[in-house]
Amino acid sequence: MFVGGFTLEAAEAVVGGALDPGVDPFEAVASLVDKSLVQTAEGPGGEPRYLMLETVREFGLERLAASGEEAATRNHHAAWCLARTAAVGAGIWGTSDPGDIEGLEAEFANLRSALEWLERSGQDDDLLRLAAAIGQFCFLAGHYREGRDWLERALAVVPESPTPARARALQCAGHLAHRMGDGEVAIWRLEQAAALARRLDLPVEEAVAVLNHGIVLEDRGEYDAAEARFAGALALFRRIGDDLGVAITTYHLGVVAYGRGDAATATRHWEETLAGAQAPGDAVVAGWCREHLGLVAAEQGDLRRAAAVLSESWDLDRGVVQRHHQDSLLATLAVLGGAGGQDEAAARLLGAAEAAASGTGFFPPEADAYMRAAERWRRTLGKEAYERAFAVGREQGPEAVEADARAVLEAAAAAPARLAPDAYGLTPRELEVLRLVAVGHSNREIADRLSISERTVERHVLHILTKLDVGSRTAAAYAHAHDLA
Repeated sequence: MFVGGFTLEAAEAVVGGALDPGVDPFEAVASLVDKSLVQTAEGPGGEPRYLMLETVREFGLERLAASGEEAATRNHHAAWCLARTAAVGAGIWGTSDPGDIEGLEAEFANLRSALEWLERSGQDDDLLRLAAAIGQFCFLAGHYREGRDWLERALAVVPESPTPARARALQCAGHLAHRMGDGEVAIWRLEQAAALARRLDLPVEEAVAVLNHGIVLEDRGEYDAAEARFAGALALFRRIGDDLGVAITTYHLGVVAYGRGDAATATRHWEETLAGAQAPGDAVVAGWCREHLGLVAAEQGDLRRAAAVLSESWDLDRGVVQRHHQDSLLATLAVLGGAGGQDEAAARLLGAAEAAASGTGFFPPEADAYMRAAERWRRTLGKEAYERAFAVGREQGPEAVEADARAVLEAAAAAPARLAPDAYGLTPRELEVLRLVAVGHSNREIADRLSISERTVERHVLHILTKLDVGSRTAAAYAHAHDLA
């Protein structure tokens, strides 16, 4: 039954009942190891894991089918997969230790096999339950396409079941659809999820669906609408006492503030979230906060601060549980490299980030910082040299990427206490607004062009005038005079 190996606990759960009375499961597996029918390996956390050569497994499957016990054994295997995933898949991003996510990654081939059996045997309700249980895991581990495919297949065969599993499957399908760039489907699924969760009185599922809807809007640059969704999610999380949900929502409020050009408020949100992220299950949101604190510090010229938080991210955030944001971590390291004058290494890291990106790649507001940095490297290196370094980065292996990352971090750690902030302290979004002001666009035109509200444009303009210490009539002339337009 087992694809990609198994633990002793799993073997006992699935086939222990078929052993003769008095036979110890460990002794049974040890006997197979002694006969070289099963091999031993080290699994996540050092737990022993057992592997079977594919030719041996195929022979065993033939014998199992001939015995007439295949269906019953596959049902036991599927039941074990459901039990294995239930606790991890029940909460937001997974409520348990990151080690549990590593454990699910080791069992992913088994989970896939169970899904295939449940679909093939027409066990539709269990198919939906298992697909829903692994939805958040598929996001964390980067299995976007396969996770979304199984969720949609399961939702299609159980079209209208008003169950908690359906509510969870809808919100996971929406989240993965967004990650793959299908925003309209994402919003449709998330609205369905929130409505069903309210109907079933499932406040956690409702809060997660509302939060994910806000994330879709955030990544479109629709910050006012996103903030409204986050406020709703925050109220729900606080009402039910979900500290991790509160932390993730607070982190996203920081992203909204950053997108509006308010780095101080963004930093306050991220530092508050990071200070409270002490439990093992908080590793995901802690990684996001470190990455963004490093990005802002790099943009503000505080390279030592950026190196400190990004070094921690680079050392801690490369397991399966953080696979979903390896691309943005590399891109943020690229921004740091550029801020420290290592433009060629920075261009290679940005290439590596693009190669690591899944789905549609990067979204605002972070994408604005990456794009602005890339434009500067094209000027400093020259277009051909930049594109050559970027291409090298796309093809680099892990050791070369590690070397570039370490070189950038070490140089930044040894930099002066604070460099002059790039572009006179303006954020990427503020620079975009200033450039549009400089060529004569009105606030309304800028809002339409950047897909943000006119009020947000007005706020950006106010920040720009304050930072540059100029009046509204001279901002355009200042931009041209200082090569900011």
